[in-house]
Amino acid sequence: MPKTGKKYSSKDLIVDGKVKQRRYYGKNGKAELDIDYFHALSKSLKKQLSFHTDTK
Repeated sequence: MPKTGKKYSSKDLIVDGKVKQRRYYGKNGKAELDIDYFHALSKSLKKQLSFHTDTK
């Protein structure tokens, strides 16, 4: 995912037709928040959300 983007926007990472990660950009166009929708540790693992504010 790009570290910079259009200010106050978001970008999705799509894998197999599903949103795997969404990144939000702040007022300066720098990444501020990542939301991970799937952590594929095993096939039996259910959908999980994971929030990350350290996008450096």
